Amino acid sequence: MDLHTPIKKRLIILMGMAFISYGLYDAYEIAIDDIMGIVKSRSIVYLNWRSIPIFLFLPTGIYYVFFYLCAVCSRGLMPYRFLYRGLIIALAYGGIALVLGTVLSIVLNIYPLSTDYIYCDGSGAFSGIYYAKNKSICEQMKKARKSGGVKAVNELNDKLDSIPPHE
Repeated sequence: MDLHTPIKKRLIILMGMAFISYGLYDAYEIAIDDIMGIVKSRSIVYLNWRSIPIFLFLPTGIYYVFFYLCAVCSRGLMPYRFLYRGLIIALAYGGIALVLGTVLSIVLNIYPLSTDYIYCDGSGAFSGIYYAKNKSICEQMKKARKSGGVKAVNELNDKLDSIPPHE
């Protein structure tokens, strides 16, 4: 029996889990900013339609990382049998979350953000859309975006909502 083969397999799985975990964390950071802008009713809201499905899909990704971690820690690189039922449930939840999240983000773009906010700026179908509470804020946002980019828009949003600047 070659001792290095199980160790290599475990290391490959651990490296894959590290990349997937970083991807999950990055997806969380991106999605939570968009969603919290809506929840907190900020003056300027940036919404990317992909944020809601990604956020709803995160528990499935976390379960897969847990599943493979159990496989690495088990004997013979086989996860425990009771985890397979959870794998099927996580896969079903992930599919439902993607479909419902996509529908929810379309409805959110059409109805709630269109009633409380005005459309301010958008780049294309796969980009996010900026919404503002009124026309004057929209004009300020457009000027800030042209002069300083996204960072200037975030600073303007913090200033309008009386939030101390980020360090």
